[in-house]
Amino acid sequence: MRRFTGVMSRVTKSPLRRIAQGVGVFAALVASLLLGSQPAFASSYWQEISTNSNWHCGYTWQMGTQPSGVVAQTCIVANSSGWAQAVLVVSNNSGQTITIGGMVMSNMYLGTPHPCNSSLMHSGFQRGCLGPSNKNVGCNGLLLTAKSTVHVNGQPHDTASVNYRHYC
Repeated sequence: MRRFTGVMSRVTKSPLRRIAQGVGVFAALVASLLLGSQPAFASSYWQEISTNSNWHCGYTWQMGTQPSGVVAQTCIVANSSGWAQAVLVVSNNSGQTITIGGMVMSNMYLGTPHPCNSSLMHSGFQRGCLGPSNKNVGCNGLLLTAKSTVHVNGQPHDTASVNYRHYC
């Protein structure tokens, strides 16, 4: 008698099992479409970032502390669905590990600065602290403003503010 091992053939799968798999695939597809149209989720933790044409940034500031080679800027990320958020971006090209922290503020958030937890950052990396993403600013030209304070090795430094009028 020959014994089969391995993958179950399609003929032996129950119709209920096929339906459950189909529902699971459909739910995953719908979730990816819905979540793909919104900006990244806010976090007090530093995240790896990847910029594109939705990013509108202020001037890049060289931090005046030792070590040199640490720069920061404030950005507003706004997409074609009207969602927007402020981001504090730090790049470390100092050749040393540093400690970063700070806060990001915007007219999109009602007076409360969004904290950016203290964290180690190795040289050669760029990280962002994303403000709350639950703000739909629409597509009618609302003027968005944002400003950040970054702490490098415990010393605070303000970054340039950014202003952006959002149209979709």
